[in-house]
Order: sequence, then structure tokens, then C-alpha cells
Amino acid sequence: MMDTAVPSAEAARLAALERYAILDTPPEAGFDDIARLAAILTGCGMAYIALLDAGRQWLKSAHGFDAALLTCPRDAAFCNDTIQSAGLLVVPDLAEHPRYARYATVIGPPFLRFYAGAPLVTADGFALGTLCVVDTAPRLLTEAQRQGLALLAARVVTELELRRRMLELDTTQSRLALSEAELREMHDQLELDYQGAMDSMADGLLTIGTDGAVAAINEAAAAMLGLDHAAAHGATLQSLLPEDGSGDDLLDALLAPIGDGGPPVRRKVGFGARRLSVLSSAYRMRVGARRGRLALTASLTDITETERLAEAEAILVRDLAEQHRKLQTAYLQMEDSATRIRETARRVRVARIAGGIGVAGLFLAAGLYAWVPSPADWGGPAETSTGGTAITMAPEHVSARIAVVGMLDAGSVVSVIGPFDGLVQDRLFRYGGQVERGQPLLRLNLNEVEVRLRDARSAQIRARQRVAELRGWATGFEVARARRSVAGAELEASDIAARAAQTRMLLSRGIIAADEHRALVQQQRNQALQLQAAQNDLEATLARGDPQTLRIAELELANAEAKVQELEADVANATVLAPVEGVVLMPPEPQGGRRAETIEPGSRVQRGQTMFTIGALESFQVRATVDEIDVNKVRVGQAVTVTGDAFGDLVLEGRVTSVAAQAGGESSGRSGMPTFPVTVAVDGLTVAQRRQLAVGMSASLSIVTYDQPEALVLPPYAIRDQDGQRVVRVRADGQDRMVPVTLGISTPGGVEVRSGLHAGDVVLP
Repeated sequence: MMDTAVPSAEAARLAALERYAILDTPPEAGFDDIARLAAILTGCGMAYIALLDAGRQWLKSAHGFDAALLTCPRDAAFCNDTIQSAGLLVVPDLAEHPRYARYATVIGPPFLRFYAGAPLVTADGFALGTLCVVDTAPRLLTEAQRQGLALLAARVVTELELRRRMLELDTTQSRLALSEAELREMHDQLELDYQGAMDSMADGLLTIGTDGAVAAINEAAAAMLGLDHAAAHGATLQSLLPEDGSGDDLLDALLAPIGDGGPPVRRKVGFGARRLSVLSSAYRMRVGARRGRLALTASLTDITETERLAEAEAILVRDLAEQHRKLQTAYLQMEDSATRIRETARRVRVARIAGGIGVAGLFLAAGLYAWVPSPADWGGPAETSTGGTAITMAPEHVSARIAVVGMLDAGSVVSVIGPFDGLVQDRLFRYGGQVERGQPLLRLNLNEVEVRLRDARSAQIRARQRVAELRGWATGFEVARARRSVAGAELEASDIAARAAQTRMLLSRGIIAADEHRALVQQQRNQALQLQAAQNDLEATLARGDPQTLRIAELELANAEAKVQELEADVANATVLAPVEGVVLMPPEPQGGRRAETIEPGSRVQRGQTMFTIGALESFQVRATVDEIDVNKVRVGQAVTVTGDAFGDLVLEGRVTSVAAQAGGESSGRSGMPTFPVTVAVDGLTVAQRRQLAVGMSASLSIVTYDQPEALVLPPYAIRDQDGQRVVRVRADGQDRMVPVTLGISTPGGVEVRSGLHAGDVVLP
């Protein structure tokens, strides 16, 4: 008795049948011819080609009868057994078969008595259906007829494969036609976009093809070269340039990459009243009929105005340097004049004191004055013979500062991140309020997380059960069932083999008919197939518990356990704590005057989302801006003194931590010039100092831009200008000599001398 259960590989067989896309299609001449040929070959009155899907038998071709007669449920079809057999299935007399005799097509129209079917097996080993011949009278097939029917079945498979490939070819051609149309549309759009992009460029762009003609040119390049944009396309560049030779330099710059062979170099050339910067590069065509031939692409930049401005800027720099030199000379001269005025005033005061003595003292002073060569000698031995006081160089502290105003801010900003996706149940803080480290800030609703946690625990239990099942797979229920099936098939095969041997002996003695023996032999073959199928099922069942499958199950269990741990951690983190001590900062207000989005009860937060920020108050920083005149004097690491009206006599020390390289986008400074953001860090604050400070307080900064504790300083009148160089008169070993010096910054006490003098040198005015 044949097993009509759905084969274990049924899903794969049905998928293969689906790929051929043949079910419920109209009749086709190729298949009809094969069915008719099968009927002629076997001498049967009817033949058909049947395909079996999950629940029915459907006829692609029917010869000698109406196809509706044999279109039936799968379990009522002879072909259901044929597709499970290894070869041709022949039933000489259906009425004598123990199962088929009860089929509706045997006891009713068309009253079949004979059946022979060959399975339609694809190259992948899937039996999609059968090629069958049937008749209303019992009969036998010769060996030649059997072979012919098998060959015709193979021909049906070939027709199926050819039909499938033709369908795939039609689909591919349709897709290619669609892709070609899309490519043409994309090509046209790219050309429009490319030309639009070229025309929107401020620089000129020029492409010269392999034939020396202009392949592409944008509006900017045409304007620079004085060409008509439309007429330039397709014309040679040489024919478009002036014939008087004024464009030769430009032509040489464009063609330079052909001979150089090196990297592209930007060249500056004159063209008419313009100055152009030309960058030309050569490349070889990669596609088309001109593949491998050389072409050029050049970018043109009009630098006429740029060079004019650069020249004007250079002249301005030279003028400013000269004016600065004159201004410094005038300043030194003014200081020298002021020194002379002070000396004259001193002499006048001395004269007034002398006049107060009286008339007698006046005459005496006048007499003495007549005898003394110069009043400068009244200064005593500390003065020199030149009329000025000698200066002995001694180190002193010199510094320079910049004063700016800024605003106190938290030393660092810590983001509070959402631990999981969920709703805010309670908000336990106030924006702008101070919080302590570890203080509860939010409580998140756990309903969604607990649902996910229960699902994860269920998946963990299932994964653990699956791992346990696979670890004992060899002794489990599935393998035991497969082993029982093999044992039963072996017993049945042994029994049929014994009965076949017995009938063979009876047939040799003429006791039984040959048909009875042949039926038993056929049953023996079918049982051998059943045994092979059971053995294959046992092998497949054992393979389902192989080490690789176990490893996959163990990995799935590890994933499930990790998911459970993650969700348990989410439950534990449902109360969000403050990571640092500080102030909860209000989020910045968006543009358009809209209200800033804050965290409120009922708000939804996501894992990894920044819910709000806390300004940590262990340290502070001051944000300020510096004018462009002073920004180059400010460096990271410079010392800063911080004071403020809001924190009284408290004086803080800090350092510059950052200086922006780009001007701020806010309003300019008080002078109307751009300003640059500067950040100053104030560390090492005591608890008492931190209590006096608050985020947002204004602060005054004094940035030390220059500090020299061992500087040498001279009054301006002691510095001379000699042949465009600053010099001072130094007395050494009783001799005077002029020494060149390098000056530094100016201070209220004089001018810093950075080189040329040393401590202890005596300088004469």
C-alpha cells in the first residue's frame, strides 16, 4: 500500500513548481503534441500531462477526454503516488488494485481500468507532475513503450524548462527596455543638470574635445573670452580667439598639460583687458568611439579685480608702515620735547627759589650765574656733560592687559540621556534649579518596558528549551519517531520480499497468474522506495540536531538573555538620577519665538535621547568676546583676572581655554568691528566662592596678553633715530657709543627694550 502523505520535501517542490508559473495557464500546442504522441505510442485512448500543487491535480494537456474529468483533489489522483516513485508507475488493472478500485474515476466515468504514469522530474530533483496514459481496458506495456513514455516525460520537462526561460527572457527584456528608457531620461536630465550647474558657476569652465573643438562651455567662460555662448559649441578654440595673437598666452595655458605630463598647474595670463587664472588638465576618453583619445578641461577665473585689489592692498600696507614709522618717530620727538620742557621748568623753579632769598641773594645769585657756565651743572655729579641724567638699566616688571566683559557659565555641561523608550511619569526638578549628585530627577512609566520584558523572558524560556532539546536530540522524540519509521519500512520490505519469492515459485509451477506476481514485484519496488524515504527522513531528522544548529540555538539563547538583562536594567533605571551637582539648564529657544521644548509629565522620551542638560558647578567658565584688533593678542593658556559687581570683592584667577578662529554670528562689538568668542576657565574654587557665583552673572576679565618680569625700560627721550634705526648712547669704560636696540611695548614708564641692552648698562640721553 502506497503512502499518500505529503512528502517531507513538499515545500521545496511547491516552490519549484511556482517558479515555472504554469498552473492555470491556457493549453499550449507543444504539450498537447506530447500527450497525443504518448497515446499513440502506448495504444491507449487517453493521455494527459498533470501538475500537482498543494491540494489538487491540474491538467496542462488532455488527449482523448475532457480535462475536467481528472481535475480533482490530490488525494484522489493516481499521480500523487507517481510523483513519489522513483520511476514509471504502471497499474495493469485499476479495478483489481486494493485502493485505486474505489476511486471515482474507476467506478464512474470515464471507467478507467489501466494507468501508466511517468514522473516529471526537474534537474533539481523535484517531481512537479506526471505524463500519464489511461485506458478503459486492462493492458500491459512493452519495454519499448515504457522507455518511450519515460523519454516523452523528459521531453515535457524540457518544454517546461524552455517555457520558464522564455518567460524569464521576456521579463528581462521588459526590464531592459524600461531600464533603457530610464537611462535615457536620466542622461537627458543629467545633461540639463550639468549645463545648469556649469552656468551657475562664477568661474568659467571649458572642455575641449579630442578633435580640438569646444565640447562644453558655460556662460562665465564665454563672457570672459568675449564669445557667443551658443556659437562657441562645436567650433575650434583657435578659430574663436583673436587673430592678432593676443590670445596666444591663453591658448598656451590651455594646451600646457599635453606636453608637460605632470600635475595640473594654475597659470596666470592676460587676455584683452582681463587677467585670467587658468587651470587646465588632460584626460583620456574612456568610452565611445573616441576611447583612448586625449581631451582637455580647463577652469578660468577672472583675477583682474583681485590683482588690482592685491596691488592696492600692498601699496596701502607700505603706506601704513611708513606712517607708523613716522608716527613712532614723532612720538619719540614729542617725548624728547617733553623732557626738555620738564628740564626748563626745573630750572625756572630753581630760579624762583633763588629769587625768594631777597634782593641781596638775587644779586649774589646773579653774580654766581654769571660765573657758572651752564645751569645744567647744578644737577651734581649724577648728570653728564651733555646736559641729561645718566640712566643705569635695571630690570623691572612689564605687562599688558586687555579688558573685556563676559558672562559666567557652568564649567561643563553634562547631558542626561534617556535610558529607554517610554513616557515621563513624574518630573522631580525645576529648570534653572540646583540639583545634587544622585538626586532623583525623573520617573519613567514602566508599562511598555514591562510588556517588552515579559516578551523577552518568554523568548528566553523558549530558547532555553530549544537548546535543551537539541543537546539531547539524538535520543529525543523526533529521532525516535524516524527510527520507528525506518524499522517499520524494513519489516514491511522483508515481508513483501518473502511473499514475492513465494509467488515466484508459484508462478514457475503455473499455480498463479503472472499479473499477480508482477503486482507483488511492483509493490516490492514501491516498498523499497518507502524504505529509502524513511531512511532519508531519519538522516534529515538527525541533521536537524547537528552542532551548527545547536550553535545557532545557543546564540539565540545568548541574545534572549542579553535582551532580558537589558530590559531589567531599564526597569532599574526607571528613576533618572542627577549624574553631577549643578543647575538644570533651560533648553535654547528655537527661532520664530516658539517656546522651548521641555520635559513634562506625559512627554515621550527615547533611548539615547538628550532629555536635558546639567551645568556642573564644580568649576565655572566665562564666555566673552574680543574685538578683531585684540584677538591676535589672546592665546590659550594666558592668565586672566576675573571680577564682577555681583560677587563683590571676590577676585578670581583663570586661564584662557579657547579662542575662536571665526567671528561670532551675533552683534558686533562696541566699535562696530567683528568680535571673536573667547572662553576662560576658572578652576580651584572653594565651596564659599562657588556659593557667591551663579550662571549668567556678568564678569569683567583682565587678560594678561604680555608679561615680562625682567624687562628693561627706557624713557622715550633716551632713544634716537639714526638712519632709520633706533639707537641709544651707552657709556662704557669712559667712552660713549651708539648701540642699536629693538623696542617692545610702550608703558606709562617708557618703552621696553627687548634687545641691545643689558642690566647695568649706563645710557645717556
